[in-house]
Amino acid sequence: MGDMVNNLRDNETKKDSVERDLYLRKLALGEVEGEITGYPSIDKPWLKYYSEEHIKAELPHMTAYAYLKESNKNRLDYAAIDSEVGNYTYKELFEMIDKTAVSLYKMGTCKGKIVLTMLPVLPHESFLFYGVDAVGAAMCQLAPQAITEDVCNAIKKFEAELFFVFNYLLTPEMEQAIYESTSLNHIIIIGFEEMKNRAERTISWQDFLKIGEEFVLPEINRDSRELLFLASTGGSTGEPKSVMLNDDCFNIMACQYLNSNLDYCAGDRWIRLWPVFSVSANVANNHMPLCAGMHCIL
Repeated sequence: MGDMVNNLRDNETKKDSVERDLYLRKLALGEVEGEITGYPSIDKPWLKYYSEEHIKAELPHMTAYAYLKESNKNRLDYAAIDSEVGNYTYKELFEMIDKTAVSLYKMGTCKGKIVLTMLPVLPHESFLFYGVDAVGAAMCQLAPQAITEDVCNAIKKFEAELFFVFNYLLTPEMEQAIYESTSLNHIIIIGFEEMKNRAERTISWQDFLKIGEEFVLPEINRDSRELLFLASTGGSTGEPKSVMLNDDCFNIMACQYLNSNLDYCAGDRWIRLWPVFSVSANVANNHMPLCAGMHCIL
């Protein structure tokens, strides 16, 4: 009974919020007269750029991966990702994400765990981001130019157990330092050449995927307010800080873009030029165009 009452209150609160935003939109457009406070956070003058339909749109309170799949359930044969290392339709993208998720789960990735990555612009960024989401964990991607000290510090800070890295970014010195100074379990190398002279605990992406073969991922209940992605600030005021983002952050921003007058259309081509270590790269250049059903050129 209590849950039903709370749901009714939440629905009423949402209704009141939408009604107020519709009023503020008219106020901003000069369609009605009224007092303004002078505080943009209260007056919301930007609402004049949104239609009434956009303001009434339901926000997608679900996992980022669930929103991606729901948005493209009727576009499975559309081109999703085009890259030098492989092209994927949305159906193939979902298959790769699911394979990634199963292997992550089999290697112990679950709620409360943070997966560390350091990659250039590759489809694997999306495989890992949504795969991590599917198992209830979080992801932190380092900038490709991160030095050994930065990598080791991040592994210790986040108590990471898995580190996914592009082969050209992992020097023998970095690999040795990681295993000697941290408690990392495995390094997974994403590359397209035969691995040579690597440590025993360092495995290839292909071997990583084999770990999850013939295994079915159990149902994982993830709240859209749980930690999904850690982004680093620029450090302009001192030591860079880690910004914590959840599924709602990604979905609501993508929803805002898609419910604007920018006219993003499924099938349009979208060029992504930089890795997803930054929030803008991941939200606006990865999650949003994929949720729109666009053809992403890496």
